[in-house]
Amino acid sequence: MKKAFTLIELLVVISVIAVLAAMLTPVVTTSVAQARASKCLQQLRQIGAAVNLYANDNSGELPASRHQGVLKSWVQVIQPYAGGKILYRCPDDPNPKRDRSYAINDLLTAGAVPGANYTRRQNIPAASQTIYLAETQANYVTSDHFHFGEEGAASPEAFIAQVAAERHRGLANYLFADGHVTALQWSEVMKKLTEPGDCFVNPGATKE
Repeated sequence: MKKAFTLIELLVVISVIAVLAAMLTPVVTTSVAQARASKCLQQLRQIGAAVNLYANDNSGELPASRHQGVLKSWVQVIQPYAGGKILYRCPDDPNPKRDRSYAINDLLTAGAVPGANYTRRQNIPAASQTIYLAETQANYVTSDHFHFGEEGAASPEAFIAQVAAERHRGLANYLFADGHVTALQWSEVMKKLTEPGDCFVNPGATKE
């Protein structure tokens, strides 16, 4: 005669399963979040590659925003350089009504910085330190570019009002003017925004 499980034994098994599930859930959640953040970073890397190809074909000129009065936004002009397969929507974008989660730094557009023109990569003093494109907040839906050129827009408060600087568990992904991409903690970005002369946003900034 086969021995049946007692009620106590069944409860012990159920308890063990519950404990294991509770232990695994945070791990699975973290892994999923990391995968989504990684996909966003890969999308930015693809955008960066297309921007590089465009700039190479246009004497170093970076793709423009509609703010400059061009017929096509950077969104459209780089498509041919990636076979039309670029994804512009971050997997963690909470706004389901838009198909673009990124915008460009308006300080790299014509007329944004008085007396200077940073539309060409070779004119940017520290292209590897200045962002070209970043993730937008969920409510930032009307523009293909940020408005960092407005007074006070480079302050941490104004920056995070436009940029989704904590979208990926305290991190956000950034494409820099030289074409490289990286993820930065909001605490790192705040330090850059408050340090005098840092060119993270403003390409014309100079350290004292």
